[in-house]
Amino acid sequence: MGKLQQFSITFDESKDVFWAGECVKGHVVVQAAEDMKMKGLWLLFYGHSHVEWERGSGDDTITYKATETYFHHEVTLFGKARGQTGDSVVLPTGRHVFPFQYQLLAEGLPSSFEGKHGYVRYIIKGTIYRPWKFDHTTKTAFTILDKSNEVLQEGLNRTHPHDLAQASTTPGCLCKSGPVELQVQPDRSVYCPGEVMVITGNLNNDSGDDVTSVEARLVQIATFHGNYSTFLQEKTKTIDAKNIVQRVRISGCKRGQSLAFSSSNGAALRVPPLPPPSLRFCKIIDIKYQLDVVACVEGTLCSSSLKTQIPIKISPYRHHPHDSAPPPWGTPCPEPPTHPGPPPYTPGPAVINQPTAQVPSAPDLGFSFTAPPSYAESEYGVSSIRDTDDTDYTMGEMNFAPKYAYYDWSRHGQS
Repeated sequence: MGKLQQFSITFDESKDVFWAGECVKGHVVVQAAEDMKMKGLWLLFYGHSHVEWERGSGDDTITYKATETYFHHEVTLFGKARGQTGDSVVLPTGRHVFPFQYQLLAEGLPSSFEGKHGYVRYIIKGTIYRPWKFDHTTKTAFTILDKSNEVLQEGLNRTHPHDLAQASTTPGCLCKSGPVELQVQPDRSVYCPGEVMVITGNLNNDSGDDVTSVEARLVQIATFHGNYSTFLQEKTKTIDAKNIVQRVRISGCKRGQSLAFSSSNGAALRVPPLPPPSLRFCKIIDIKYQLDVVACVEGTLCSSSLKTQIPIKISPYRHHPHDSAPPPWGTPCPEPPTHPGPPPYTPGPAVINQPTAQVPSAPDLGFSFTAPPSYAESEYGVSSIRDTDDTDYTMGEMNFAPKYAYYDWSRHGQS
């Protein structure tokens, strides 16, 4: 490994999920087997969104893309700042710990998101700059959650039932006898990750065909907005990516019979860890959710699917219906510096006790929770955060999954 044995970024108390307006605190650890000559040790705080996808093939391939930047601040932990003149400095042999803190903006930061054609991502990247030599870099990602009034209102309105949705077979479908009618109503319009969505309704099968199955699907629809520019033209396109984030199968219905939906026959699904809808402050990615209930009708004269689509809201926290107090969103830096950066550092080796890795509980939001939330990784798993300027020698964790508030109802009753 050479002179550099460790170059890592850790968060205080293993806290890597933050609400907008909170203070991000942590340490950069450098362990050198020998004295290291460098121009400086820099730490970059970078928040941005990016979308990109291709259409066509070969010479006709068109790449649509767009990027937004929410913050981009670099601070110096040791040595000279970028662009500053002067001699190089020497970091002595040993283990060095550089504390840092960064004050997040209270507004203008969309929630973290990783999707098929784009992402909203927040990165901390450390660089040991060595003139005329390869630089050493390390990076890590963290989650930011938006605290918008819109999301707060969704949490307040979470107990309101949704309108009844209906669908029936059309006259153009030559099904035997009468129509197939589907009526669906979820028990609420807003859900928190971890809650169970109970679906009520009826399926009336007056046709001569069997309904082989009824399936309920929670669907996320992410819309990405990208641009393509040449000297002669500029195009703007959108592309949708639909993902079934949860599904349950309900029993079918024989011809001439009816079926009432309830949790006893499988008409309930648990909401997994998901980002809130809309991605406020991000203009190139939109998110929405819907509940699809699909009845599959099969017969000798007709093969079709009957579907209802109901918009659903996802709220990152659960609010008691009688508690109207706004939550105290996180904790700002105790003494915000005049510019984003770390507290003063005294050169020399230091040692810190690394905290035990664990999934931290979500902060107390001041609400009357029936069950305390914790953070859970996104349902979609990890994504690579490796960028074009990273190399095989870039240290740190290159795989990342954003985390969202999740309520474990296995130990607490849902109400």
